[in-house]
Amino acid sequence: WTNPTPPFATPVSAPLDVFAVEGRNQVTSVGFQITRNTTDSPILPTEGSRLRLGIERVGAVGGDFDFTKATSSLRKYWTVYEDLFARRTVLSARAELGFILEENEAPVFERFYAGGHRSFRGFKHRGVGPRGIGSTIDLQGTPLDTSDDLIVPVVTDDSVGGDLLFLLGVEYNVPIHEKLLRGVLFADTGTVQESVSLRDCRASVGAGIRLQVDFLGQAPLAIDLAVPLSKQAGDETQPLSFDLAIPF
Repeated sequence: WTNPTPPFATPVSAPLDVFAVEGRNQVTSVGFQITRNTTDSPILPTEGSRLRLGIERVGAVGGDFDFTKATSSLRKYWTVYEDLFARRTVLSARAELGFILEENEAPVFERFYAGGHRSFRGFKHRGVGPRGIGSTIDLQGTPLDTSDDLIVPVVTDDSVGGDLLFLLGVEYNVPIHEKLLRGVLFADTGTVQESVSLRDCRASVGAGIRLQVDFLGQAPLAIDLAVPLSKQAGDETQPLSFDLAIPF
């Protein structure tokens, strides 16, 4: 990797995984999903849980790809305290696990990604996980064979996803002013890996507010500030995030 790039070629940012699915691709799948929901609200749950289990067989009825994807998630809510105005302080926990059984068979658009308000705060959208190895092209734009000794692989800034997703998080949600404003404290951890193994976990902690704005509907505006406590090479961080606080 220390040899200079030959004069007839130039590295590009697109990973080889992207070139591998260039053009038209046919994807078919058959699967099913089971959901059990005992929460008391779709917007601000204060009690109960939501469990989701799913499995999908890609390529079951033909197509260009053949692999099995399994997913699961669990969210649990507890009321810690209720004040005289019936406002509840809520503790919640979430866990998410997904894996692809056949390694290196899923294309980039079917793999798992993490990062952003709804999966891993403190990191950019798709900012957690493996980075792609860049291809090398000649001056006419033709990808060259990276097995050639003269070709220099380049690690890009682009996420290419993984075959394993593992996320855990806890959040403490407390009322501040009537039903207009709430505050949260949270911690997130997890990883995205190229193979089914739990290693290189990241972690972040932070605080935020939930602002009820009428023109946004029932879902409050979420503003979170997170600090990554641990990260891996290539991860992209984003301390401040904005989103709608939709739990499911």
